[in-house]
Parts: sequence; C-alpha cells; structure tokens
Amino acid sequence: MERDQDEVAFPKELVSKLLHEHLKNEKMRVSADALLLLAELLKVFVRDKLTAIHASIFFSTQRQLLEQLVRRWLKTLQ
Repeated sequence: MERDQDEVAFPKELVSKLLHEHLKNEKMRVSADALLLLAELLKVFVRDKLTAIHASIFFSTQRQLLEQLVRRWLKTLQ
C-alpha cells in the first residue's frame, strides 16, 4: 500500500511510550508488529477525528450561508 504524501506517520518511540504509559504490567514486552498495529490505529483515529471536525465546520458554514440566503429572499418578498 502506497503512503499518501500528506499522511503523517507516528514515530515508533512515541507509540511505544503511549502504550507503556497505559500498561498495568511495566515489565510487559511489546513486539514491533504490535507497535505498527497501534500506530495504524492511531492514524485511523486521528484521520477520523479530523474528518469529523472538517465536516462540522463545512456544514456549519453551509448552514450560515443558507440562513443568509433565506433572510435575503424573505426581504425581497416583503
């Protein structure tokens, strides 16, 4: 799978630190594959949140524009 140029990869050290901060057993070892999987899950989570934020901003702007158009249209009817 090719990587998108705009896509940001999470550094392996950061993923490892995030994982180990939430493990109950500090001596637990984590494989490289597990870190890769967690990094991929973090990318999906962040991408999903950014998409939701973008959609929220887009629809909020669209609603404001529609409200302005309706107000102008109602003024022309008076």
